[in-house]
Amino acid sequence: MTALQDVVRIAGTPSHPWHDRARTSIAAWLVEGPRRDSPLVEVVLRNDEAPPSPALDALWAEWLASPTEPLVEALLRWGLPATDPEHGPFSVIALAAGPDALGDPSHRQALQQALRLSGHPLALMTAEKIIALDDPGLVDEVCEATPANPDLAPVCAEHGLAPVAPVRRALFYLVTRQFERYRALDRDGSLLALAYAGATDVERVHAREAMLIAGGLDPVRVIVGEDRRAGLAELSDEEVRWLAEQLADRRAWEELWAFVLDLPITTCVELVRLFDPRWAPRDDKRHLYTSLREALPQNVRAGMRRIRERAPATTWWVGPLTPGAPALSFAPDGPFLAVGGYDARVYDLRTELQIEYYSLRMPVERLLHIGGGTLIAAEFDVFPMDEPDRYRLVRCSQGRWEELLTTSTPVSSLQLTGHDGSFAAATGNRLLRGGRSGDLDMRALSSYIPHRGRSAVGPRLAAHRDSGRLAVLESTIVLIDGSTGDFTTVGPATPLWRAQFLDADTLVGDVQRRVARVSLPDGRLRSEYPGLADAREAKFLVLPRTGHVVVAGYGDEIKVSDGERTESFSTHRPSERRHIACLAVSPGGDFVAVGFINGDIDIYHVPLWEAGALFERPMAGLTPRDLGFVSELLASPVVHRDVRFALEPLKACLEHRFRSGVGAPEDG
Repeated sequence: MTALQDVVRIAGTPSHPWHDRARTSIAAWLVEGPRRDSPLVEVVLRNDEAPPSPALDALWAEWLASPTEPLVEALLRWGLPATDPEHGPFSVIALAAGPDALGDPSHRQALQQALRLSGHPLALMTAEKIIALDDPGLVDEVCEATPANPDLAPVCAEHGLAPVAPVRRALFYLVTRQFERYRALDRDGSLLALAYAGATDVERVHAREAMLIAGGLDPVRVIVGEDRRAGLAELSDEEVRWLAEQLADRRAWEELWAFVLDLPITTCVELVRLFDPRWAPRDDKRHLYTSLREALPQNVRAGMRRIRERAPATTWWVGPLTPGAPALSFAPDGPFLAVGGYDARVYDLRTELQIEYYSLRMPVERLLHIGGGTLIAAEFDVFPMDEPDRYRLVRCSQGRWEELLTTSTPVSSLQLTGHDGSFAAATGNRLLRGGRSGDLDMRALSSYIPHRGRSAVGPRLAAHRDSGRLAVLESTIVLIDGSTGDFTTVGPATPLWRAQFLDADTLVGDVQRRVARVSLPDGRLRSEYPGLADAREAKFLVLPRTGHVVVAGYGDEIKVSDGERTESFSTHRPSERRHIACLAVSPGGDFVAVGFINGDIDIYHVPLWEAGALFERPMAGLTPRDLGFVSELLASPVVHRDVRFALEPLKACLEHRFRSGVGAPEDG
């Protein structure tokens, strides 16, 4: 202790030769954050001279964070403010003896914050100094801070202070427990409702505590306000829970029931457990009440989480897909998915069972379900043995397959072109057109592109089913009219290696490894999709339902873009099985299939991606259109169990609201 005292004594003796070194040592030690029980702190605080600026700043910071009597006594005795901008204004306020310091506009924000330091002596010190100065503007600051810091209430009550504005005065009287003055000012609670709407979170907590003590107040009216729908949307989860518990404590079951039915479904399912088990609403609402009571909150939360995370509706394992050339295709006329690997199979989405199987001679490179129980499969020979015609196009139907074509060049593209099962295929220099009957119409691509060169990957096709328009993608784009056979040639600035139709006059394709829109028939690059780089190395498709672009790259990440912004989400695959091999979208755009190299297939229900907002919005804000949407989701052939648990109580609430005509808003 003697050595420490010597260090402090030397630091306080300017004439001592080691004076500067001692002050520097003390400052460095204090700035590093000494323990409060350290002997050196005690010695420093007893010293008549303040430590150097960095150490003094550290002591002010320590007092503002954790005030102690010895520390504030030393700081006030030294009378020197902190020099750092964070603590300097507070130290000036603590040391202030006149109106100039407290009234300085540069310190106004710090003064407001100091008054709101609940439990800190600086708040009371500041309030007492302001009241002694009798400056109306500053005095009102004390009153304004009291709802956030009730420690100031005794000071205000002693001096008869209150805010000038009636709305704030109502909140002030309530929080400071001056209930008689509050009731005389605000007999119907309207001023308090306005004050609560504009209050901070801390002020709202103190107001709710005071309302419990005051009695005679309608907490729903005060907190929710006159506009019930708008008010509920603004409430925090804590406020909603507090209100529900107050109604339950009052056994106001009818009022609680009406309140709960206006909340988001996840909150509704949780709060319905506050009811007395012996209570039930009238007969016309009993079924809804029972449905909500039977819905388990954890199940609803799990379903909502799957929707928010865009988790797959289901996952299958169908066996290893063909390495390098897996194939998936949805049926255009039913809930069926065709899978091509070392054979061709069809699965029913509703049961996840295999309903068709075709054992082919060679692995399937491309596969197309054209409806009517018919598949078109493009085979390739992994052991060519110098055979000239080692690629085949095969038609599969009713358990049998037949060969449509053999060729020396692979089938580079296979597309559904119409709603009647018509399709198109490209191989080498030939464009093939066919249908469910198996008849093929062949035309040389050189008749469309006279001077076409040989492509390493072969020609690619894009088809727009509604218009019948077909695009052949090579160095130029050939647009073929499906009804007349007329064609035009488009020369884009940059060739499209592959593309899909967004609409009849727009292609989405990879342009120099960027996913972009291309206008037809001029071939002009319209816009790029943000955040979708390296498109040539990824799989992508366009969702017919929404126009969104889905891109899957290496690993397990999927990106979805609407052209303005891009969202990413993970498929959550185990690390050793996560590489995406292929993508497919149903012709109607309702389903996306993601195939993995190990044979797993994830099925996504695309409309469900739009359903997350339904669980966030209060029931009062939903419309009859939402009821139809939820009904469609539940009618889907693929609904995960957790998602069904979340959707069913939501549907029950919507049916009660709109089919019984209760509170039905205009459906905009």
